[in-house]
Parts: sequence; structure tokens; C-alpha cells
Amino acid sequence: MSKGFKLEIDASSVGAGAVLVQEDSSGIDHPLCYFSRKFNKHQLNYSTVEKETLALLLALQFFDVYERNRRDEEDQDRERRDEEDQEGKRRDEEDQDRERRDEEDQDGERRDEEDQEGKRRDEEDQDRERRDEEDQEGKMRDEEDQEGERRDEEDQDRERRDEEDQDRERRDEEDQEGKRRDEEDQEGKRRDEEDQDGERRDEEDQNGERRDEEDQEGERRDEEDQNGERRDEEDQEGKRRDEEDKEGETRDEEDQDGERRDEEDQEGKRRDEEDQDRERRDEEDQDRERRDEDQEGKRR
Repeated sequence: MSKGFKLEIDASSVGAGAVLVQEDSSGIDHPLCYFSRKFNKHQLNYSTVEKETLALLLALQFFDVYERNRRDEEDQDRERRDEEDQEGKRRDEEDQDRERRDEEDQDGERRDEEDQEGKRRDEEDQDRERRDEEDQEGKMRDEEDQEGERRDEEDQDRERRDEEDQDRERRDEEDQEGKRRDEEDQEGKRRDEEDQDGERRDEEDQNGERRDEEDQEGERRDEEDQNGERRDEEDQEGKRRDEEDKEGETRDEEDQDGERRDEEDQEGKRRDEEDQDRERRDEEDQDRERRDEDQEGKRR
């Protein structure tokens, strides 16, 4: 049903016929459905061109349901593709969230390792201080003052080195924290841009659908306006002809009987309310044109 259709029509002196065909993957046409109808007594008087045109109109009305089913399937395919696109976007966002969490976990592990390294260096410093104190206790008492001053200087140097190590560790942590915040800011900007792109695409899709609906509505209103104008002109012409020729009333009643029989025959073939309205308007227009031609011929 997703492939296109071909319509072959023909009209003879007594009726019209048509066949709906569809081409397969090998390029061979296969018939799908047949249509035929006899002309009524008024249609038998049509010219060859008019009969061919009438056959085309009747075939299009009869096979319209196939074309509408194909359009419905195309709309369903389009909706299914949109859902698949949204599902892919959602999976991409989940993957990005998972990668970001993995990076945060790695940052936490790296910070834990750095904390353990700092503690280990502190213990080594404490062991070094303890060994220094034990070595210094064995020295001579006359060197204790000098040794004490030297130890004080060493302690001050060690404290200065410890402070420098702490400052260096603090700067390293601040640098790592700044890098992590920069990465988070870049990730946030990227997500914002992706969200904006998604919203812009959604707005473009909605605008496209709205424009399609407006175009369809405008075409439908134009057709209805044209049909209304044509019916108004035909009604005015009918009134003028009725006033000019009262003898045609008997023929009009016979035409109305024929129209009623045609409408009863077509009632069983209508598929839905939309097809019923379109077929009824077409039949009325055709009957009015036929009466106009009959009256015009009588007038001549």
C-alpha cells in the first residue's frame, strides 16, 4: 500500500470502466480492483470527450479510499520515525550523564589517593623528627645549646617546608577543582545547546505541520467557495430557464426521478461521511449541468 497507484480508464458508448493497478519491484503492473458502470439515459447523450471525462471522475471517486489509506500509512510511518528520533536523543542524554558520573567518580578516587599521599608524607616527617631527636640526645652536653639552636632552625625549616607542601597541595586541589568546574560548565553549555537545538527542531516540525494544515484548509475553503459560486450561478440560470420555459417542468420531474434512482444506487457505495458529501455534491452538479444542457437544447 505504500507504493503509488496507476489508474487506467476507458469509456464506450454505453458505459465506463476502470482498473486500479500497482507496479511491483520488477516493474510489472498488477491489477488491484476493477470498476464499471452503465451510463443513464442522460449520460448516453454526452459527447465522447464528456464520456471520457465522466469515466475519470467516477473512477477517482470509487478508488479514493485506496489513496487515503496510503496517505494514512505514510503519516503513521512519519510519526514512528519521530518517536525513534526522540528515543535516540533520550539514550544519548543517558550516555552523557553516565560518562559525567564516571568522570566525577574518577575525580573522587584521585582526590582520595592524594589525601593518602599527604598523610604518608606527614608520617615520614614525624619518623624523621623522631630519629633526629634520638641522634641528638647522644651528643655531648656542651654541644646541647648549639644542637638545640640547630634543631630549632631545622624545625623552623621543616615547618616552612611543611607549610610550602600544604600550600602546594592546596593550590593543586584548587586547580583540580577549577578544572572540574570548567568541565561541568562546558558540559552544561553543551546540554543547553542540545536542548535549544531540540526545541528549535520541534518548533520547525510544529510550524511545518501547522503550515500543511493551513494549506489544506485553504484549499478546502477555495474548493467550497468555487463550488458555492458555481451552484449559485447554476441556480440563477435554472430559475431563469424555469421562468422562460414552463413546459420543461415535466421533464425536470423525470430527471429528478432519474437522479433519485442514481442516488439510491450510489448510497450503498459510499465509504464514510466525507465520501458521501463529496459524491452527493458531484452528482448534484452533474445533474444540474445535465438539466442545463437539456433545457439549452430545447431552447435551441
